Amino acid sequence: MIKRFLVQGFALNVNDSAYLVEVSPHVEGAEQFQDLGKLPAWIFQSKHAIWLAPINAALADRAIKGEQIKHRLIPFFKQKIKPQN
Repeated sequence: MIKRFLVQGFALNVNDSAYLVEVSPHVEGAEQFQDLGKLPAWIFQSKHAIWLAPINAALADRAIKGEQIKHRLIPFFKQKIKPQN
């Protein structure tokens, strides 16, 4: 099951069973997003979490870009949100 969160202008599609986070710039639309308080802690804590950016590139390049976005978001979460375990 995919959970969607809106964070600092980014849409996060989180797949708990695959430890996968697909991150993209948020474009205004009718999407439904979950409360950030329900964001799973593993997305920042797990060494196995994979962040992918939706760019038209090789998987490794998507992962590199996704990790860059992840590191941009970490300070926001440390200040504002305490993710669930």
